[in-house]
Amino acid sequence: MTFNLKLKNYMVFASIFKGTKGDQQSIHWRDFIRAMDNVGFDCYKERGTVRTFKSRSLEVKSTFRCREPQDRVLTARKQKL
Repeated sequence: MTFNLKLKNYMVFASIFKGTKGDQQSIHWRDFIRAMDNVGFDCYKERGTVRTFKSRSLEVKSTFRCREPQDRVLTARKQKL
């Protein structure tokens, strides 16, 4: 599946999913939510800080969960990416 991303959303994903740990950067939680929305995922609040992301696409039927950081800053290390 191909996504058309705005530059800001591309930078969000690139900062998390860099090839080496030294290149990974922290991002604000709200920017991550916007980027996920841009690629077709809705965010649902579960218990506590757990958030479930569910695809709006019929092609992608998967969901995934992650925790919203207390400081609202997302890092690859915190999410074990």
